[in-house]
Amino acid sequence: GFPLRKNSCGSEVAKLQAFLNSTGGYGLVADGKFGSQTENAVKDEQKPFADFKSMYPNATYGRVSQEYYNDFIA
Repeated sequence: GFPLRKNSCGSEVAKLQAFLNSTGGYGLVADGKFGSQTENAVKDEQKPFADFKSMYPNATYGRVSQEYYNDFIA
């Protein structure tokens, strides 16, 4: 479920990893396991966090809210 965070697993995480690879070239294995590398990529995408938080008020640093996930999957 959401928010996706370290130790989350499943198809949503695999889609997140594929998205991060396509936008940031992170070289993540899209295995559906939200580990340290995925967490670091998410944090990198959220920089600067104040700007990210202004777009996604429910955001938590290093986690993926359903609102953000729905935006990139759409």
